[in-house]
This record gives sequence, structure tokens and C-alpha cells, in this order.
Amino acid sequence: MENQQINFFWESKEIGFVLLVLSIGTHLSINNTFKTYGASTETRNIWIGFFQVIFSAIFLGQLIIANFSSSLIAAKESVYNSRSIQQELGNIVGFGILINGFPAILSEREANISLLIKGERKFERIIVELESNDGNWQLKKLRKDR
Repeated sequence: MENQQINFFWESKEIGFVLLVLSIGTHLSINNTFKTYGASTETRNIWIGFFQVIFSAIFLGQLIIANFSSSLIAAKESVYNSRSIQQELGNIVGFGILINGFPAILSEREANISLLIKGERKFERIIVELESNDGNWQLKKLRKDR
């Protein structure tokens, strides 16, 4: 497998949007709470920064954990090995960072993963359904996301 991750511009917007919403929400709630108790501006800014770092770490940590799950690796291999996808998209150049669906981090029986795939000719969102038999992931279904 070649380069497996491609940063599509709209994924950067999704990541940025989540971090922006968390940052604004944290800022407003901490700012109002500390103003009520008469805390200094410096104290408020320290707490706001602290929570922004915590929320960012949680969000990025979930992305990292999901990207190293065995079901996601099997899903990507299934896409690489699919001739129908290769014929339609061209050679697979990479996958998007964000995944949708359930990558079987908690469940070891089945996974339903939506991947953004970039081929040489175009990109497409594909849903990969997998089943696990004693830790070996088997392709159940491969279809386009509508």
C-alpha cells in the first residue's frame, strides 16, 4: 500500500469546525463563570487555554485510535484489492483522514466504515462492511455512499 492518507481540504474544515465550536463554547462558559466569581482576566485565559488543549487532545486522540484499528486496516486493504473500485476511480492514491461509521474499536464482531477514497481519476465515498471471525476481518459488502 502506498500513501494511505490524503488531507482533503473539506476534511480540514471539519476538523477546524469541531475545534472552533469547542473553543468558542469553552471560552464563553468559562468566561461567564469566572466573571460571576470575579476572577482576573489572566486566570480566565489560563483556564480557557487549558480546556482548549484538553478538547483538542481528545478529538485528535480519537482520530489516532480509529486510524490504527484492525477493522480500518482491513477495510483499506479491501478497497485496494477491489477491481471494480480501481476501474472506476483509477489506481488508489490515498484515503481521507476522517472516517464515518463504526470502525469496530469497541465491537470485535462487525464494522461498518465509510471511507473517502481518492483515485487517479476522481474521488468517492465508499462504505465497507466487515465481519470478524476470530480476529480475521472478512469483507461482507462494498458499496458507494449516496
